[in-house]
Amino acid sequence: VNPALAQLYGFASVEQMMTAVADIAQDVYVDLGMRARFRAAIERDGEVRNLEYEVRRRDGTCLWISENARVVRDRRGKVLYYEGIIQDITRRRGAETEAARLQQQLLQSQKMEAVGTLAGGIAHDFNNMLAAILGFTEMAVEDLPAASPVRANLQEALSAARRAKELVRQILAFSRQSQPERKPVEVGKIVHDALKLVRPALPTNVRLTEEIIAANDHAVADAVQLQQVLINLGTNAGYAMREQGGELRVTLENVVLIGPLPAGPYLKLCMRDNGRGIPP
Repeated sequence: VNPALAQLYGFASVEQMMTAVADIAQDVYVDLGMRARFRAAIERDGEVRNLEYEVRRRDGTCLWISENARVVRDRRGKVLYYEGIIQDITRRRGAETEAARLQQQLLQSQKMEAVGTLAGGIAHDFNNMLAAILGFTEMAVEDLPAASPVRANLQEALSAARRAKELVRQILAFSRQSQPERKPVEVGKIVHDALKLVRPALPTNVRLTEEIIAANDHAVADAVQLQQVLINLGTNAGYAMREQGGELRVTLENVVLIGPLPAGPYLKLCMRDNGRGIPP
């Protein structure tokens, strides 16, 4: 150990580090198995080059290092020690992680754009099919007696076709690329429509409760962006509860605030779940 290495690990001196680190694998390596793999590789090949792994500093924080090392043996081939150089590459690894995150974000954005393009392409044809289903089913219902059990079945088919038509409209609204447009909207309807998309994506052990009790639910907002926020929050809640199950409760109510925002009437939209939460 030299002074630069001791300082890198957060120790005041070489002696302090030599005293504090009793077990290299336990006290330094984040991945305990990496020490064994390092030893196996260096003793098999005689050296390691640009080996990257994560280590723990004295204060518990972690950093990434790159190591070049070789094994030193006696005349009989017995391993005496390893010697080498390590370099702090934490900043570089952080940049690579961020680049990977941005790349994933770009791919997701492109995927959503493709979904929007696909939805736009098939929506017209699909709506034509639904129009035929709705029209012929309505005519069939009119030709049946009111007490006919077939009439009730056809009413269910009509209801499903109307839901399908509404679902196409929601997919188009959610996936299309457009500039934000803020205008007066009914927030309760946006919440209700968004939860229609959230519900099928929730695990079967998660219960969705919707409580829209706002007497006046008008606000100036971008409907598509608000719907996207609701769907993202709902998806995250479902993911957090996928193992233990639970309830996603969505409420919308009128409140009057006197601070810290300007005093006056507001809409309070609340999404609560009893998932495992996010570590501090």
